Amino acid sequence: MDAPVAVRRATAPATVVPRSAGAWWRSARRRPGDLPAAPLSARSAAELTVDELLLAVKTAVRRVPAVATVRASVEEAAEIGAALGPLALEDLHRPPPGLVEPAIRRPRVGRIRFEELRFSTGLGLPPALASRSWWARESPNATVIARILRHRGAPRPWVVCVHGSGQGRASDLLLFRALGLHVGLGVNVAFPVLPLHGPRAVKGVTTPGFDVVDNVVAAAQAVADLRRLLTWVRAQGDPAVGVHGVSFGGYVASLLVALEPGIDVAVVGIPVLGVHTLLARHLRRGGGRVAIRLAALLDAEEVRGLDRLVSPLARPPRTPFGGRYVFGALGDRVTTPRQTLDLWDHWGRPPIRWYPGGHVGHLWSTEARSFVHDAVRTLDGRGGKTT
Repeated sequence: MDAPVAVRRATAPATVVPRSAGAWWRSARRRPGDLPAAPLSARSAAELTVDELLLAVKTAVRRVPAVATVRASVEEAAEIGAALGPLALEDLHRPPPGLVEPAIRRPRVGRIRFEELRFSTGLGLPPALASRSWWARESPNATVIARILRHRGAPRPWVVCVHGSGQGRASDLLLFRALGLHVGLGVNVAFPVLPLHGPRAVKGVTTPGFDVVDNVVAAAQAVADLRRLLTWVRAQGDPAVGVHGVSFGGYVASLLVALEPGIDVAVVGIPVLGVHTLLARHLRRGGGRVAIRLAALLDAEEVRGLDRLVSPLARPPRTPFGGRYVFGALGDRVTTPRQTLDLWDHWGRPPIRWYPGGHVGHLWSTEARSFVHDAVRTLDGRGGKTT
């Protein structure tokens, strides 16, 4: 790694305060378009600082590959793109086989007792991708894990919660306020583990990461696994189904909504819409010659061409307009408010809620929580009843 990049990595924590202060001040100014100004409050300042601290830590500790490694990944993406030809979104994302009898165990996390479903992945890949992505069909990633909270008695609506990057542990039940949805609103809840996360992690393979093909295949697998889980969910008796995704989970949920019919409610917050575009943005923020060259590679047309196969913006959502909901953070330093606005525009500008804080602030935002709960309550009357 050259000296400028090494210096930037070592001094990243020193940028937290000035970048947070600048972002805090800019977010309070009236901005063009549909993004409202944020209040100049201690809360928003603190949340922007948390975002910047998170980014600084990632900059300091993340293993950044050599330029030659990323260039080889981009060249491979170009070769695979040529081999796939004019492959349509529907050709890659074919409906998976139905899930009838998954293995079920009953562990607990803290005071929460839940069911844990295990079943084989629903992914089917064209040869050009299947021959490359060995990890997709091998243990432990080939086994899907979904944690379930469901009520006894009469059928209830379901909400599938899709976690963010770096998650996938049983503690997600706490981060997503599972009891608020399950007990407070009376719905059944499913928490699937995304590919290469939590107990599905594979040594040496990471997503989202710097390998273009891995990122694309992982996105396709995430959607295939969720669609297979939904066949089991619908077989439980209540046709009303919602999906709720946040951050990287918002990306997966948005892609699912573009492909899967019959999802009544989709509520997505602070979403990622393009993994490679976002990685390139943060590399440029970090600075240094190598980072700038890596960002240019990830922004290449060869990458964009393969990305279109897993883009939530490649086709309109299949969830009816009245079931679409979007929320964002006015001071989001991680995925940025722009990506929230892009999804909102693509979805036809459905109800949207902004909270005056940062990306991480969704964990404690009462505005975001009440918005999600209001959206889930609309499942009442779509086939089942919430409380």
